[in-house]
Amino acid sequence: MINCCFTRFALLCFTTTMISFVFPANMAVAVPSFNDAVAQYKSGRYSQARDSFQLYTLSYPTNALCHYYLALSLQSLGQFGQAQSEYAQAMQYGDASLKSMAATGLQQTRRLGSRSSPSWSANTQPAQPTGTVQSSRGHVRRIIDFYTTWCHYCKAFEPTWEATKSRYRDIDFQRLDAEDPSNKSLVSEYHIHAYPTLVYLDSSGHVLHNASGAPEGEGFAQQIDSLNKSP
Repeated sequence: MINCCFTRFALLCFTTTMISFVFPANMAVAVPSFNDAVAQYKSGRYSQARDSFQLYTLSYPTNALCHYYLALSLQSLGQFGQAQSEYAQAMQYGDASLKSMAATGLQQTRRLGSRSSPSWSANTQPAQPTGTVQSSRGHVRRIIDFYTTWCHYCKAFEPTWEATKSRYRDIDFQRLDAEDPSNKSLVSEYHIHAYPTLVYLDSSGHVLHNASGAPEGEGFAQQIDSLNKSP
């Protein structure tokens, strides 16, 4: 998953391809390498990434990068309260660069969390906060990519967008500059606070999925196919 326009920073690398963690009651749990866990997140497998990074934070409780990626996974799943806690720990243990990125993530989740409301319903609310999924009312018929001209990750996503666009002739693919004044109402309607953000709509304009970040490669097509298969 290409995340919300954060600057590059060095990834924590593990030389083994599989690490075993030992928990109480002699229960051994095998998890992917750190780089594989990052790949889970980047491909849109947020639940798997969350579970992997949770295990890493148990074994490396002061590793800021583990907390940071766990926060990213939780944010993508719409678990904003837990994401805030992990961002805070990333800020506590990270270097200046990572602290800055974690602070940005913390601010985003606070805004998104404050906009979440259990009183919202599919009949009255046209869009859901970033990272949430609404019950499907039909197949994906329109996808809006909210981007900015200065966003590195938005630009990096363009080849995947164009390649996937050519495979789905029955879907309207639309890219909108989130900072263009003419798009201000849509940015507000769909609660856009990070870039890129993809909004998936059915033929009636109902939101099927709204999430910040963008899946890389086949992850984008897999997301579309997954939504189309939803009951």
